[in-house]
Amino acid sequence: PSFPTRGSSDVGCVLVELHTGAALFDGRSELEQLHKMQAVLGPLPVTMVSAAEAKPRERFFTERGLLQDLPQSAHIPTRSLAQILGVRGGAGPSGRRAGQAGHAEEVYLLFLDLVARLLAYDPAKRLSTSELLNHPFFAPLHTQHPVQ
Repeated sequence: PSFPTRGSSDVGCVLVELHTGAALFDGRSELEQLHKMQAVLGPLPVTMVSAAEAKPRERFFTERGLLQDLPQSAHIPTRSLAQILGVRGGAGPSGRRAGQAGHAEEVYLLFLDLVARLLAYDPAKRLSTSELLNHPFFAPLHTQHPVQ
C-alpha cells in the first residue's frame, strides 16, 4: 500500500478519532481548524506560512505570520497530543484503563510517537507508508501475525 505523505496526516487524525471517539480538528471553519491544529501541534512553521500562496496566506495570517484571531465567542483550549490521547491521566494507563492489556504507558508512548510523526506539519518529516507499518507501535502485530 502507498499513500502520499499528505495522506499520512489523515491517517493520524483517524487513529486519534478511533482512540478517543472524537475528531481531533473539528473546526467549523478553516480558520477554526487551523487554530485547533495550532492548539495541539504548536504554531505553524514560519517557512510554511511564508511559502503559502498570497491569497490564502492573507486570509488566514497576519503580516507577521501569526494566525488571524477568531471571534471572541470561539475559545479553543490548548491541549497537548499526550493529554488528548490520555498518556498520563484521563482514561489512559494510569486512569480507568490501568492494568488492562494493551494499555501500559509504554504502549501509549509508542502510540503518541506514531501519531505525532503522522501529524508533523512538514510533509518531508511525516512517516512514509513503510515507516508507518514498521513503527514499533505495530510490532506486536508482526510477531502475532507474521507476514509470509
